[in-house]
Amino acid sequence: MSMDERSKIVGLFLHDLKLLLTEASGLASVGVELGNAGAMDRAIQKLFDIEPLLMDARTLLSAAILQHRQEKEAL
Repeated sequence: MSMDERSKIVGLFLHDLKLLLTEASGLASVGVELGNAGAMDRAIQKLFDIEPLLMDARTLLSAAILQHRQEKEAL
């Protein structure tokens, strides 16, 4: 795989990572507001909704780092 292709892949991973983390941040904000309003059960549910987003984000981050390392090694 060429370095240009790896760079594009890393860029796509980072874009998707941003989307996942933005969604997780929004859910966290909703969870805080629900908690402040006394709806703790619903606030906790938002935590459960965030978990798969963070797991996917971690996977994308690991993949981006791996691609970057392989790009550096190819030099």
